This record gives sequence, structure tokens and C-alpha cells, in this order.
Amino acid sequence: MYSSEQILYHYTKDVRILQRSVRARKGNLCLDYVRAPPSAKIVECRQLLQTVLREIRDRFPDGIDAILLSGGLDTSILCEASDQDFAVVKDDTFMTILLDKKGKARPILRFRHALTVQADPTAQDAIFAANIFNRLENVSLEQHHVLRVTLDALLKNSSEVARLLCTCDPMELRNSLVIYEALRAAANRGVKHLVTGDAADEVFCGYSFYHGMTEEALSKYRERITATMEFTTAKLAKELGIEVISPYLDARIVEFSKNLCKSDMIGERTPVPRDGEQGVHGKLILRQAFPESFSQWRAKEPIEAGSGTTRLRLGYFDSHWTEEEFAEQQRFVFREHGVYIRDREHLYFFQAFLRAFNGGLTNVPRRRFNESTQVVEPHGQEETMDSPNVFCPGCGFELSHPKQDFCVTCGCWPTCISPTNDTQGYATQALAKLKSEKERLLQH
Repeated sequence: MYSSEQILYHYTKDVRILQRSVRARKGNLCLDYVRAPPSAKIVECRQLLQTVLREIRDRFPDGIDAILLSGGLDTSILCEASDQDFAVVKDDTFMTILLDKKGKARPILRFRHALTVQADPTAQDAIFAANIFNRLENVSLEQHHVLRVTLDALLKNSSEVARLLCTCDPMELRNSLVIYEALRAAANRGVKHLVTGDAADEVFCGYSFYHGMTEEALSKYRERITATMEFTTAKLAKELGIEVISPYLDARIVEFSKNLCKSDMIGERTPVPRDGEQGVHGKLILRQAFPESFSQWRAKEPIEAGSGTTRLRLGYFDSHWTEEEFAEQQRFVFREHGVYIRDREHLYFFQAFLRAFNGGLTNVPRRRFNESTQVVEPHGQEETMDSPNVFCPGCGFELSHPKQDFCVTCGCWPTCISPTNDTQGYATQALAKLKSEKERLLQH
């Protein structure tokens, strides 16, 4: 398979572009802009994130304790972003970035530890992270720890993580168990502050479901998600005495992203597009702004895929309960606790959640609407002016925000019908099905 550089060279007929490509290759420069210079928005994006990273560097002049290194685009940029501006090459007009990590491409931030979790030997995070470490070893990264663990070992922390996050949402726990493992390892190494790539996907449209949205729908959804987004790393880290630094959550970056349109954030790989599943990328402007990052064009993978915990939702718990046993447990949990259990994985994490709160949901510090009595139970949390007063139809617990269409307690989606989640009637159908299922479970 030809590399992007080979394709760019062999299929270019413009002699000037060919000459630039040769010069860039010889000078260890990126080839991203041998055809055309970066847009003003790309330049602004680079300068803004560089400013944020410099401020972090100045706050920690001796280096930062650690980074949670997934090896994805977001953490690759945080590890590798350099101080360089897009420079005009002498005797020509094309702009470029040097790639020599010991020269002008030396990263802004320095780290003592980088931590990557691998729960499956085929999971890709560890591979990408190792490549990044190889580029930065003895430059800006001192040690890379690949934490190879089994799924059973991760699951031993289920109740603790469920308690800390107040959740039994399988998707959340599938990802957060990985984060907690990395944070525990960091704490054991004396880490007091670490960097994460949280919020880049939300702020710069990293998720694939953004791709099919219209400009208007995308704008509305982003407004909703930036108002309600929460990240578990800080909650888990606080318990371990670790400060979390999330550059993409900087208010200036969030505000900058609000002025971007869909084509700025979602589009084809540049300067050489690719067909197939990897043809379209989210976070496009970040990829274009930091060509020195190893994972510049790595496809988006959620934590569960990159670390290997995806297997938890692919039949891992099938042997725990037969069909009859699961049906019995599903009915029991709904009648006894008023929570709708969707599948075996959800049942496993609900049981861990229940243990975390001493076997009773009244111990969960979150207001809850009791469907039987039609009363809101305070659970030690008094109503305030900021209380959302909106409750999940799947578990009854209060949502974290009035606009939240996803329950952070049980993982139910949708919790309501909104202009962005019901464009094709999915939310209406899902809520109707949930109502029918709850009625079924109450029947004798």
C-alpha cells in the first residue's frame, strides 16, 4: 500500500509541488501544506492550543507528573505539539512544520510518566502509545507504562467505581474502569497531577454519529453537549489525590470551537483523501493544525475499543445467567428497585452498584422520582434553584441537566424527546418500547 507521501508525489503533475515535496522530505518537514497553505482557522486553532499548553508548561516548569496516553489523536497532540508556527520555507511560499523532535519539533510539555491500559492483546492503544513514546523517549517523555490487565481484574473495581461515579451505566463503566486502573497505577507511582485528552471529541466533533448530521442539527447538538458534558477522570482522580489537567476544556478553546462550521471539523483526510471507513474524520481542524502528531490520522476509537474492554458488551456475561435466570432477575430488579435492566452486562453493573450503596437505592445520593407513589424522594439531596427536576424513565433518578437526554445513572437513552434525537423517530420508538417493557415486567 502506498503512503500518502508516495501518492502525493506520483500523482502530482505540478512541478512546483513535486519540488516542494522533495524539499520537505529531505528537510524532515511535514507535507501537509505543499499544495496550499493552512486556513486562517487552522492557524488560529494551533496558536490557541499552543497558548494553553505554554501556560500549563509555565505552571509546571519541572515537567508534569503524567499523562493518560491512549495514543489517540487528542493525547498524541498534547504529547507532541511543538512551539513552532507554520513557517514559510525560504525561496518558496509553502508553509510547513519541522518534524525533528530534538530540534524545533521538541514538544511544549514534558512528562515523567505516560500510562496506557491494555485489557486485550489486540487492542490498539498500547501500539500507538508505544510509537509515540519511541519518538519522545529522552526528549519529553521519561517512562511509558503499559498496564496489561485482564477483564476480570478490572471488574474487581466495579463497585468502587460505581460508587465514586454514582452510576451503573455499562458504557460509562466499560470506559471508566480503564481510567481508574490507570489512575491507581499513577497514584502508586507518586503522581500528583496528570494531563488528559478529555473533551476534544465533544468540542471538535470527534464521534462518528456527528458525520450524518445537518449543519443545523449539529449546531443544536453541540450547544446541548457543551452545556451538559461531564468527565469522570477528575472525579476518580480526586479520590486518589490527583489533580487532572484537561487542556481541551479550556474556556477559550470551547468558545473558539463554537464559531466553527461542520466542514471545519468533519471532512476527508488531507492532503491525500482515502476511501472507505477511514475516508471521513472528525476533529479535522485539530488534525490539520498539528501535523507533527504521530496519531494525526488515527481513526477515532472509544476507550473501550482502544483498551480492549469492548468484549464486556459482546457476550462476556452470557455465562453468568441463562435466559430464564436473566428474565427472572430483570423482573425482580424492576419490581423491587424500579430500575429497568436492559441486558446481562447492565445487570452485572447494577448489582455492583447496589453493593456499592449497601444494597439499597435509598442510599444513592441523588434525588429520585418514585413512579408508584408519584413522589420525589430526596435521598439526602434537597431541591435547590439549580435542581433539574427532570427524572429518568429507566431508573427514576434525577438527570444531571434539564436538557440531558441520556441518564448518567443507568445509561438509559433517550430520557426524553428532543429536536436532535428524534429526527427519524428513534427517540419516540425507544420510549414507547421502554414503556411497554415496564408494563410487561409488572404483569404476573
